[in-house]
Amino acid sequence: MTSRILLLGLAVTALANGAISPHPLRPDRLVDTRGDLVVEYSPGQEAWVEATFADMLALDERRRADTLARETAPNTPPRPGSPSDLRARRDVLIAAIARQIGLASPTALQHRTFDTFLSYYEIIHELQRDMGPVYDTFDGRHRAIWQRDDLVARLRAGAVIEGISYDAETDQGSVNLQLSVTSKDGRIAEIMARMREQRLDHKFTMNESAGTTTLAASFSTDLAKPPSANETNTDPTSPPPTPKIVVIPIIYPGDLSAPPDPTRIKQISLGIYERSRIVMQNAADYRDASIVGIILHETAEAGLIDTVIRSKDRRWLCDGSANYVAWRVARDHVDAAFGQQVYDIDEQLRRHATQQSRVKLARWPAVENQPESERGSPLSNASYAFATRAMFLLHEWHGEDALRLLWQDVAQTPMAKASAKTFARAYQKRYGQKLSKLITAAERNPIPAAPSPPPAPAAG
Repeated sequence: MTSRILLLGLAVTALANGAISPHPLRPDRLVDTRGDLVVEYSPGQEAWVEATFADMLALDERRRADTLARETAPNTPPRPGSPSDLRARRDVLIAAIARQIGLASPTALQHRTFDTFLSYYEIIHELQRDMGPVYDTFDGRHRAIWQRDDLVARLRAGAVIEGISYDAETDQGSVNLQLSVTSKDGRIAEIMARMREQRLDHKFTMNESAGTTTLAASFSTDLAKPPSANETNTDPTSPPPTPKIVVIPIIYPGDLSAPPDPTRIKQISLGIYERSRIVMQNAADYRDASIVGIILHETAEAGLIDTVIRSKDRRWLCDGSANYVAWRVARDHVDAAFGQQVYDIDEQLRRHATQQSRVKLARWPAVENQPESERGSPLSNASYAFATRAMFLLHEWHGEDALRLLWQDVAQTPMAKASAKTFARAYQKRYGQKLSKLITAAERNPIPAAPSPPPAPAAG
């Protein structure tokens, strides 16, 4: 009870001790500053100002209560498949990948590859975690009260009000507020330092377009090549940019001195705060099957090219194996549903069905021998799916140990001589069949039909 009385006392003090000054850009506007809370307004809107400050203080009280609840909540183990889970089970997962490609133990390159791409996963998670506090500063600690007709008149006269636009022809306006995230406590710099210690020449790209995120990753097969990791695009030693001040507008119709509408004020506060809570919850529960797939895939491929095969004709074998191993390890060490998110073979085949007639796995060149113009082409992207299908068929026909046993057989040949032909001979010797039969089935079998949508619930 005492703490609530003190809190209310502080609120009264904050409301009473405002510092009012002219607006720096609009002399006919005023700025009321109370602690770290700011409200811009026009003379005659004082009642709106008081209601807005009261709302911001109430929101601060709620935020403090929620923060205390989070800080005192019992610790829970990392979510399987999350960045912290992969870090905690790093050695187990790398060993599982090595076993799936027939290695007695993981190679140093596999450890370096796993750690490099896991670092990106951790960085993305840290940025998500930083987003919550950013929303906390984006909750309207700086607001501007506008009467709509006054605001429209200013915009029509050419006034520039950041975040607000207006189309005179349609009499429609919009509010577009942007925020940026910067890490302030050095966690991302530490992760990037660990990444650089791996000294792996690699690429990792993450692009978003039309609501779709596209990931791509690779590392150099030239093990003597010095690292040129794209993480150097961000310099963790440079000072973070100064955060842009985000001013939340509260726009109301009617007379300039109309009484405040608490509903209009609270909708802004609660809408942004609920978004903040969602962001923070998503960060707490964060895991991304696509990024996990990249980590597992690249680690599997690293083991193959490091110790077993580097021939020019290895592409379909290595990438098909790496995708299958990523799915398999995720299935076995997280769960089946997550494994399907890591690699859904049927969905991948449907996605690239239009390229099926053009796919020739045996002719798919290794990345270092592929023209730049063909990398990422529809045909090359489709080849990943059909190469992976070959590995799923391999296990469907010959059991879950088939890939491991075949790569063990290939590893008996010196790497300088190992090629796709070596794999074909091992396949025929172990299973009495030509590898061409498996390839043809992978390339030409019908594309699986999409699952039927669930039936609509019965009426009534």
